[in-house]
Amino acid sequence: MHYYPPPQGENNQGGIIGFIVNGGFIDATSADGFRKCIAKEFSNIYILNLRGNTRTSGEKAKQEGGNIFDIRVGIAIIFFVKEKDKKECKIHYYDIGDYLDRETKLQKLVEFKSILNVPLTHITPNSKGDWINQRGDEFDKLIPLKNDKKKSIDDQQSIFTINSCGIATSRDSWVYSFSKDRLRDNMQKCIDTYNDDLERFNKLYRIEFFQIHKDIKKSELYKKLNDKHITTDETKISWSRALKKDLLKNKKIQNFDENNIRISSYCPFVKEYLYYDKTWNEEQSQLPQLFPKNIDENLLINTTRGNFSALISEDIPDLHLIGDTQAFPLYFYEDENKEYAISDFALDKFKEQLQDETISKEDIFYYIYAILNHRGYKNKYKFHLAKEPPRVAISKDFKNLSILGKKLATLHLNYENNEMYKNVECKDRDFDDLDNDGYYKVTKIRKIGNDIFYNQNITIKNIPSKAYEYIINGKSAIDWIIDEYQISINKKSLIENNPNEYQGGQYIYELLLKIIDLSIKSVDLINEISKLEFE
Repeated sequence: MHYYPPPQGENNQGGIIGFIVNGGFIDATSADGFRKCIAKEFSNIYILNLRGNTRTSGEKAKQEGGNIFDIRVGIAIIFFVKEKDKKECKIHYYDIGDYLDRETKLQKLVEFKSILNVPLTHITPNSKGDWINQRGDEFDKLIPLKNDKKKSIDDQQSIFTINSCGIATSRDSWVYSFSKDRLRDNMQKCIDTYNDDLERFNKLYRIEFFQIHKDIKKSELYKKLNDKHITTDETKISWSRALKKDLLKNKKIQNFDENNIRISSYCPFVKEYLYYDKTWNEEQSQLPQLFPKNIDENLLINTTRGNFSALISEDIPDLHLIGDTQAFPLYFYEDENKEYAISDFALDKFKEQLQDETISKEDIFYYIYAILNHRGYKNKYKFHLAKEPPRVAISKDFKNLSILGKKLATLHLNYENNEMYKNVECKDRDFDDLDNDGYYKVTKIRKIGNDIFYNQNITIKNIPSKAYEYIINGKSAIDWIIDEYQISINKKSLIENNPNEYQGGQYIYELLLKIIDLSIKSVDLINEISKLEFE
């Protein structure tokens, strides 16, 4: 493609630069400042968004289409033009379109020949720095769910007093497993390798290491550890920044502790055993206040940006439970006391505006769950929810929304006890003989159309399309089960994770039928919720 820079003369300080870049900056919240900055620096900016981001899922991934370089991030071509006396920046934008494969995208570029032939549209950025998918100002007037860390507790004007990211482990294949026995063996191997490395490092390298790197910042020292100092065989241990820092601090790690085994919500309606330990979990965020002990109970409304979704859970959520998970709890624990995480400010605000003194903090919690699943709310504020924590209004339909929100939450929390969908044609054996769990064993569940090929023994047919309409982070709840309940081997650690070892193959088979039923009921409940006013 060709573009000719403005003529260069003695008094004309201008020109053009062009890049092929990660297209994420076009709409990323983290790039708001960057977009504002370059709009001040250049006279014209030309962007060709070639899409192809494969780090998405479901329908969104299909829309992104093929990647012209066969890499995971979206691609954009960008030209920056600078002319001496022009102060106002004009931004010209072209989106190559949805559902295009790699070859079609490349052919389009060939046909353009020049940037002058590209059907560009003019963009006027808003005050937030948005170029596309622009946010309005109405959202800012709603009540935020998330507390403001810059304000004191007394000054908070948010619905929740505490929130947390999901747990980030930096070593999922080691600290997660469908099997307690495998989890124990994997973690003991990791712990033994670390302690052996620590002993060897102290004996052979510690004094020399700190002398050689005495001018390096302490926070950067871990980067200097190499295969001479530590075991880099990823089938024996998985290192992370925090773990390397522990080694440099001469921290010895205790043996595997059974009390650290917790149940975690790893993906929607998928539970795995988690080794819940600060050393082996890179970031626990505020979760120790939400689940301080094994016996402590809680409910969390988990949300994500991008393909905005909300899903309730009662277990420790993984960071990627439904994307970059942000959890809003019903409770938190302080000095072993259970306190509501809904703020007094919120309770007073709802009571005052609705003139109803009977409203409780639990009512507000379930109201929030209803609102975050309300189609009208999600459609109206989809660009805001893709970039910002949720905010909500106080609806005149509060009571009905709270009741429906609790029904939806109860359905989702009790999914393992839900009814199995019966109106499907299952090609399987006589259900009177259930002794051989191998009959239900899964290797990889497959789907063609609406039909599910569970294994060589079982095919589930006549699943209604409605069941696939319950979407979480761009993917149906049924597809989450299909994708996650398969035998997998991690490429780095070579650790196998076998879902049949959780509660047996029959559990998975029945769970799949339960999620089909749950999905249909969820669609019906969300339809009811969406008939009510959300603000």
